[in-house]
Amino acid sequence: MTNHNPKEPKFLFLVGAPRSANSAILALLDNHPDILSWPSEFYFAMTFNRISKGNATASVKELNTAFIAHFEDRFGERLSINTLENSHSKFDLRKSIGPFDIELFKDLLNIKQSEVMSSIQYLRHFFQCFHSSHKNYKNKEVKYYAMLCTARGFDWSNEALLANSKLIFPYRKPIESYASLRETYLKTINPNEFYDLTASKGAVYWLRTYKKIDALIESHKNRPYLHITSVNKFREDQTLQISELCEFLKIKATKSTNDMTILGIPYGGNARQNSLNTGKIAKQSSVLKNPVTTFEEYCFDQLNLFDFDNPLNNIPKHRTFTLYLLALQATFIDIKKRTHGLTKSSRKYRFIPWRVKVFVQLINICKIVSNPAQLVDSKSNSILDALD
Repeated sequence: MTNHNPKEPKFLFLVGAPRSANSAILALLDNHPDILSWPSEFYFAMTFNRISKGNATASVKELNTAFIAHFEDRFGERLSINTLENSHSKFDLRKSIGPFDIELFKDLLNIKQSEVMSSIQYLRHFFQCFHSSHKNYKNKEVKYYAMLCTARGFDWSNEALLANSKLIFPYRKPIESYASLRETYLKTINPNEFYDLTASKGAVYWLRTYKKIDALIESHKNRPYLHITSVNKFREDQTLQISELCEFLKIKATKSTNDMTILGIPYGGNARQNSLNTGKIAKQSSVLKNPVTTFEEYCFDQLNLFDFDNPLNNIPKHRTFTLYLLALQATFIDIKKRTHGLTKSSRKYRFIPWRVKVFVQLINICKIVSNPAQLVDSKSNSILDALD
């Protein structure tokens, strides 16, 4: 399926880094008459690859099971944030949510459960079933099937998919995005675990992630299917940024693009600081209980990531000796001052042996960021190969 049928909707992917207003922008586009938006994160490529075991096709029955479970997990988490107009208890993920008839959706998916499909075939089947089970859109034509998959959930190597898609990349300074993610992880694990080189979602994993995302966007940034915006631009003028998005998509801005919704239901947002969840993209970042250390800021400087907010910004490289000093400062001063926001187990950090162990972890990170090229496999154009 390399040629797009003009009568079929194109795919629209939100492919930013995590915690970069992907969900907020999708919520602003939700309820637009030309866009049918899937209501939660949709890590399509990762899930398809897992079920297909790397093959070009997979069983529809197995894909249905995996994606329904994925939806219930991700949308259940979104509901638990409780920034929808209705409370979590009023929804039944087995039956319906607002205009979305989930029972009908599952029945339609299963009509073809005996078949095998390629990733694009299944993606279109999935959205056609969603289209037919959404009472506000069924029997109406749309121009786009939209989903939030983030950069990690998109198959950047699939040229056929790219030819049938539009991509929106909302840029946020990587250190800000990382800080928001770090805040979540430090609620459940201690700093020593987070800075361990082998941690599945630790500091090194995220350094690798941002380096890979940067390389991918750099290689695709001049392609006509990719639109780059930024969180800062949305904070300055949300109306202007939505207007530019609509121009890119060749659709008209409508009243629905003024406020965030999910399935047409008013939605506050998912900022860490609940007071910022007002149905608009917040003017500032959430105040975090565990801000990043200067050491981590310098590590991100070492990665030499492109600054899409300020393309002429020349980020200084730091001497390895400076990083070692900052690692020492982080170990014995910075993180020590912030134990009030950590878990009880994290308070073991007050003991000298524990601090020394963390210092060793940070020194190991210094060695990695001093040669950031090793964070990315230059032979691979698939973020899935590097991260999952």
